[in-house]
Amino acid sequence: MLVETMPLAAFVYPGLFAAGASAVALPILIHLLARRRFRRVRWAALDFLLEAHRKNIRRVRMEQLILLLLRCLAVLLIALIISRPFVRPQGWAAVFGGQKRSERILLIDDSYSMGYEEPDGTWFETGKKNLIGLINWVHQNAPSDAVTVLCTSDPLNPLASGISLNEATVQELISRVEALQPSQERANFAQSFAAIKSLLDENPDVLEAKLFVLSDFQRADWEPASQPRDRGPDSPFFPLIQGDGADRTLHTILVGCGGDGAANVSIARITADAGPIVAGIPAEVTALVTNQSSTTSESLDIQIDIGPTRVETQTTSAIEAGQDAPVACSLVLPNAGHEYLRFELPPDGLPLDNARYAAVKVDESVSVLIVNGEPSTESYQDETDLLEAALRPHGPVFSGNTVQVIDETELFNTDLSSFHLVIVANVYRIARPAVERLEEFVASGGGLLLFLGDQVDPTAYNETLFARGEGLLPLPLGELARLQSPCSLAGGDFDHPVISVFGGRDNPFLRGIGFGSFYGLGSVDPTLAPTDPNDTPSGRRSLPPSVLLRLSGADQSPLLVEQRFGSGRVILATSSCDLEWNDWAKDPSYVVTMLELARYLARRPTHITGIEVGEPIVLELDPGDYAPEAVLRTPGYPAEKEIQLAAFATDDGQGLVLRWIQTDRTGIFSIILDRRDGTADARLVAVNVDPEEGNLAVASEADLRQYWPKLAFAYLESVDALNEVDAVGRSELWRNFLGLALIVLLGEQALAFWFGRRG
Repeated sequence: MLVETMPLAAFVYPGLFAAGASAVALPILIHLLARRRFRRVRWAALDFLLEAHRKNIRRVRMEQLILLLLRCLAVLLIALIISRPFVRPQGWAAVFGGQKRSERILLIDDSYSMGYEEPDGTWFETGKKNLIGLINWVHQNAPSDAVTVLCTSDPLNPLASGISLNEATVQELISRVEALQPSQERANFAQSFAAIKSLLDENPDVLEAKLFVLSDFQRADWEPASQPRDRGPDSPFFPLIQGDGADRTLHTILVGCGGDGAANVSIARITADAGPIVAGIPAEVTALVTNQSSTTSESLDIQIDIGPTRVETQTTSAIEAGQDAPVACSLVLPNAGHEYLRFELPPDGLPLDNARYAAVKVDESVSVLIVNGEPSTESYQDETDLLEAALRPHGPVFSGNTVQVIDETELFNTDLSSFHLVIVANVYRIARPAVERLEEFVASGGGLLLFLGDQVDPTAYNETLFARGEGLLPLPLGELARLQSPCSLAGGDFDHPVISVFGGRDNPFLRGIGFGSFYGLGSVDPTLAPTDPNDTPSGRRSLPPSVLLRLSGADQSPLLVEQRFGSGRVILATSSCDLEWNDWAKDPSYVVTMLELARYLARRPTHITGIEVGEPIVLELDPGDYAPEAVLRTPGYPAEKEIQLAAFATDDGQGLVLRWIQTDRTGIFSIILDRRDGTADARLVAVNVDPEEGNLAVASEADLRQYWPKLAFAYLESVDALNEVDAVGRSELWRNFLGLALIVLLGEQALAFWFGRRG
């Protein structure tokens, strides 16, 4: 280990210096042993020699002393060479009267992937051991350096900021480190490096800074999405590069704490496959299981809960490395209101992403609004009687749909926000204000089904609904076809859920339905049709229309055409929904297709995905319906107390917003709202981990240098190699001492030869 000998200098190998310095005594010992006494014998002729020796004794002793000192100095210089003394930049600054200092910044990755468990402990425990080793190392080697310790989950609130290390502060800091636990967030290095840059900018007296990053270095966090832009503001390392300039030197040392080849299987997301979730009606829910390992996973059992109740278990097939496997299930949620789902995999090395939550709104029914363009008081002569019966059949089994029928004059004054689906059946024309309301409804996620008939004005439809390729109508209406001999159904996209009833070879439904009248459709003029959603005023038609089902005949006229519009969907039926133009309503496939159309087009649930850990909960309220106070229950309730929340007004003053930012864990957060009518309303928000953090593929040193070629850094597998990287930014003096030792040894030999010649 390094030992600080003085504020200006230290030794890389202080033990060797101590041993070498003690070896300085060897020349002295040899000199003393050479002076051992001999037995004196008096001899008359020797008296002349003794007289001559007495005359030269002082010169000889001085020469011997000079040679002895040179030999001791040579031994000392050799000791200095092998112990490698050095001077830090702040040492030079102190020599020349400067007040600059050096800082050690220790950043530990506490993202949830660091909680991966191996037989000898978690990666985060390895990171904490390395962090404690760094703290002790700095204390013993550079006690004059300031120390800052940060976590990636909260870099704006350091564990320690610019402290000097002594016995007391070291023990206190180590206690804080030992108490650390991995967060449930994804590592945010861009935010961490920006915080470090701000910290350095606030301390201009820091001459040299060394940043130690302790992480598992996942590729998902460090691999650039495109070509490296090391010096661009979009790079997460941009603050580091900015922090290294003429007035300050910033050295980056990366310390690996993870292991390569770790296996992990996680649940990436939960989706509702069709329409809203209705109480008592089977809902198709799919969980996407991801194998983020380098090997094939075995089949796994997924436990599925509705609220606190376990309802079933699904088994996945084997999942290839790096692949996904959707697991579909049909769930019946018995009660309307807000509920949550929980899918959980068996435990593995990273248990946090084995469970995933989904908060869902369970509706009492799919609310359908039918706009009747040809009402009648006679039974089944009304335009929409058969359609209404198909959507809401009589009988003990609930179809899941509630239907409200209005005439075309009521459309403009009807609040569409409470409906999942609007069906316009044989309406003569729709005024522009009503069209704008329909556009807003569909763009926000609602569904629209258009049936034609003998009341329709095709010119008005093309002007207001098609609107030169920018409106709701998928294609412009052409000529009305009245056939002498009815045609039947032909081909279509039978994989589409709406018309899957017609799929299969020799399907009898294709030939059993006759269509006598229908509208032909024109094409979209390429000069008018938008190719980019930003090219249209609304920016809502981003995809071309698609034909779902065609009629037989030479021109294969479309019967059903779909168009995406904003977040919602529009389907146009070119014939009528009653028996006036076709006999479809007499066929069993009519009921099936109408139910599938309602299910497919209905507005999707809005809370099925939830938010990720660290993202704020934001809930907009209507002040006319809700009080501004609310109660929050965390996933730890009832062990944790309820939290009182107060809503604040929106910028326009027309609404209320509830906001909660401390979503630091997974689970279900409940918000209890007080309605103006005296009732309570519970809203649920599912908070999950970011599934990308569960990809444990590690970026090696070579990968990191390839990803960010302009970022200078040293890479360590552990803190044991700190002696080598500590050479960065210091001035080693062994070369100087080597030259001086050569001069001393040559001088000693030259003087010894000269002194010997002189006798």
